[in-house]
Amino acid sequence: MTPQATKNPAQNPKTAEIYKLYELYLAKSFGVDYIAQCAPQVAPSKSLESSLAAQIKSCRICARSKLDTPKLDYVRSDSVVVFVSEFAMGDMAKPPKSNPQSPSAHSANFSPFLFDSKGAQMLQNIAQNVFKTNKFSVLSLLKCATRESTQQEREACKPYLISQLSKSPAKAVVLFGEVVCESVLGLDFSHKGVALDLLDKKAIATYSLSQLLRNPSLKKQTLAHLHTLLQASPLNPN
Repeated sequence: MTPQATKNPAQNPKTAEIYKLYELYLAKSFGVDYIAQCAPQVAPSKSLESSLAAQIKSCRICARSKLDTPKLDYVRSDSVVVFVSEFAMGDMAKPPKSNPQSPSAHSANFSPFLFDSKGAQMLQNIAQNVFKTNKFSVLSLLKCATRESTQQEREACKPYLISQLSKSPAKAVVLFGEVVCESVLGLDFSHKGVALDLLDKKAIATYSLSQLLRNPSLKKQTLAHLHTLLQASPLNPN
């Protein structure tokens, strides 16, 4: 029988507000101080400003926003698989004005891009070689800065990630690292390599990208984890 991840009240996007209250209650039960103004302050004007992306960009809930601008992550609307890391590995930007031939050069849409890093290259290789697709998203638990996080910061930022996952059409999710596993699934890292239910998707936790880069011997075990997810997921990479 497939193990179940902790039941999440945000399975229905319409219950987002209830979920935020649940997050605060759960955080408080673990001794985390109450976080005032849990909802990002967004001016109600244009449609963009009421979107999830605008909420993330305007977020000032915790002190991390003073260190760095919140990142929107690498998000594709046609994703087959979603990779989740602890820190942001991509962002969204408007197409450069210097490229008028670009299909979206005159559009208000934002284009996703991955940061130039070994970790990002590893994710691209995993998507192409394991999942046989280039249709993937890279989301993050924490949208600002790359310093070590506190539980309070993770609990404050997690609702954004849950909302992103809820909106994604992908049916497979890979959670990289112990912090992400415990924060998103509510399970300790002994559950790595086990296919779990997360929202309407199949998810699996494996080693963090930094661990894989430092210790390549872990790649074999991670590959086995990914194949377990492939077998459990109704993926159609074509």
